Amino acid sequence: MTQFATFRASSLYCVECRDAQPVQEKLVQVFPDKQIYEYLCVRCGGKVGNREVSLGSNFLEEETADPATTRIKIV
Repeated sequence: MTQFATFRASSLYCVECRDAQPVQEKLVQVFPDKQIYEYLCVRCGGKVGNREVSLGSNFLEEETADPATTRIKIV
């Protein structure tokens, strides 16, 4: 399904707030083959998850990354 190829979370459950909260995505690390983002709770600033984007041969492929290579890990 190409409709979820660029899935990004808009809200996730925050352990500190004990509720689903809006999140902000922050780029943490850049590697030649992938980028790692953190999801931070907008209310308390705590880390609530992360996302890895495999870039392949072209750095601009983030927007069209294969859903199988994009993983979101809930902390």
